Amino acid sequence: MLYFSYKDRATQESMIRNDKNGGVRNPAAVAADLRALKHMGLYAADKVACRRAIVLDYFGERGFDPTVGCRDRCDNCRNKDPYEERDYGAHAAGLVKLLAQISGRGDQSITRTGLADAYRGANTQQMRKLKATDAPLFGRGRRLGKAELEDVVGRLILEDVLCER
Repeated sequence: MLYFSYKDRATQESMIRNDKNGGVRNPAAVAADLRALKHMGLYAADKVACRRAIVLDYFGERGFDPTVGCRDRCDNCRNKDPYEERDYGAHAAGLVKLLAQISGRGDQSITRTGLADAYRGANTQQMRKLKATDAPLFGRGRRLGKAELEDVVGRLILEDVLCER
């Protein structure tokens, strides 16, 4: 069983980057640990591909057929709900531009959830404080669900398009 949250991933990244004893870690070791963390995050975030196929591919084994080898043993193969493939490229670009619009106003920072809320057009006190409501892309993604947008933001972080501080 794997429990995953984007917040935990950020905590793990911080632990990898900062030696708990105040020392300096080998840069190659840090890079390797960050790559492994990225792969784990992508593994956890994937809601479609066979888990066993992902693991085997990670270790260089290609050609695994989930219909023969997994036989519905993983959660993704067991899930028989239909899924729809969607292109979120325009929304991803919009989120990146919105972040630039918000953070370009000085020393502003926004959370992963806050960015998704701003893109959805949530007129909250936090959005008004950040003046996100004045940004041209504020509310551009109002047709998308909260979980959907948070997943897009999370994937942008996992793919190193955005970073958390």
